[in-house]
Amino acid sequence: MEDMPQTDIREFDYELELVSSGICQLKRISQAFDDAIVKEERRQTIANYYCLMAQNFQSARRSLKPSQALRRQAKKLHQALGT
Repeated sequence: MEDMPQTDIREFDYELELVSSGICQLKRISQAFDDAIVKEERRQTIANYYCLMAQNFQSARRSLKPSQALRRQAKKLHQALGT
C-alpha cells in the first residue's frame, strides 16, 4: 500500500468499510432467519405434540370402552347373583 496514492488508499478504506458493513448486515439478517426458523420449528413441534397427545387420548378412550362395558356387565351379574 506504500506505492498507492493517498486518494486510492482512502477509496480502498471506504470500500473496505462498505464490505465490512455489508457483512455485518448479512450476519444480522442470517441471525433473524435462524431465530424465525427456530421459532417456527418450536411452534410446529408443539403442534405435533398436541396432535399426538390427542391421538393417544382417543386411542386410550377407545381401549377403555370395552373394559368399562365389561365392568358394567360384571357389576350387573354381581348384583343379579346377590353377591
